[in-house]
Amino acid sequence: MTTQLTTFTQFFRDFTPRNKLITIAVTSVFLCIPVLRITVEDYRGYIALGPGGPPHNVIGWIAQILLKPSKKEPFHTSCYDEKSFQKAGPNGNVAFLKEEDVPVREAPRPTVGSWTAPSRQLTDMASKDIIDRYQSFLSSLASESPSKLKIATSVVERHGQALFVASENPNHHIAKSMSEEELEIVKRITRAAAKFMVGQES
Repeated sequence: MTTQLTTFTQFFRDFTPRNKLITIAVTSVFLCIPVLRITVEDYRGYIALGPGGPPHNVIGWIAQILLKPSKKEPFHTSCYDEKSFQKAGPNGNVAFLKEEDVPVREAPRPTVGSWTAPSRQLTDMASKDIIDRYQSFLSSLASESPSKLKIATSVVERHGQALFVASENPNHHIAKSMSEEELEIVKRITRAAAKFMVGQES
């Protein structure tokens, strides 16, 4: 191996400066082709997710790459540790459902995209009917309490409808933390519940 490397080095030294530049350029192109291909495929996959979260362009794609070190493990179980129970209050470690009430979902899990944001599953997508029912449910919540809730464009995803606190000066401390706070937790719970009921998410 050492002999072959020495022979190649000597062969390269015998090149004229012009031939050396050509060789380096050609080698660089061959090395860059697979990297460029992976980059293009990753960008196309990001765009295929649709708008939401970061800008739906190359700037948003680069931004989510830079945020990858802060990406959380989607299957962690830290929400079940003792500290989390204490933070949840007196009912933090109380089970409200029996094991038989929640049937085990058969494998496999839906495939989740590798991008930091938006974080979306790529398989087992909800049907249009389920999405329409979900939106109708949110609208019904707002129509039943128009003085407290309203429907508006999602602040988090920047498209699509979401449930908001209607008051400009809400009493709840969570809603006060951001003026006109989006009820993201309600949105996530109802979305997860809708998918769970049709067996699309564990």
